[in-house]
Amino acid sequence: MQVFDGEGRFIRSIGSEGDGPGQFKLATGIAVGEAGEIIVSDSGRKDIQVFSKEGELLQIIGKGGDSDVVWDSNASPFAVCTSGDGRLVALTHDKTDTGPKKSEIVVLS
Repeated sequence: MQVFDGEGRFIRSIGSEGDGPGQFKLATGIAVGEAGEIIVSDSGRKDIQVFSKEGELLQIIGKGGDSDVVWDSNASPFAVCTSGDGRLVALTHDKTDTGPKKSEIVVLS
C-alpha cells in the first residue's frame, strides 16, 4: 500500500504482499481512524489490520489477531469504515460456493 500527501506526492509504503502480520493478500477496503490510523480490510487474510499514520502495525482484528472478533469460517471482511462517533465497522461477506451467500455488518468498537 502506498501513502500520498494532499498534493499527490509519495510519502511511504506500508506493508507488502504476503500472509504475515503487516502484509496484504487481498486488501479490499481502507479507512482512516480518528487519530489518523490506517485501517485495512483484507479478504484474503480474513482480517483487518490497523496501522499508525507512520505505518507501524498496531493491531490485527480477526483470525490469529489480537482481538477476540472472529468471522464465520467462510466469511471475510470486505469493507471497513469508521462511524461519526469513532466506532470501527466492517462489512463481511460469506465466500462459500454452496448454500446461500450472506453479508453482515459487524461493529468492532
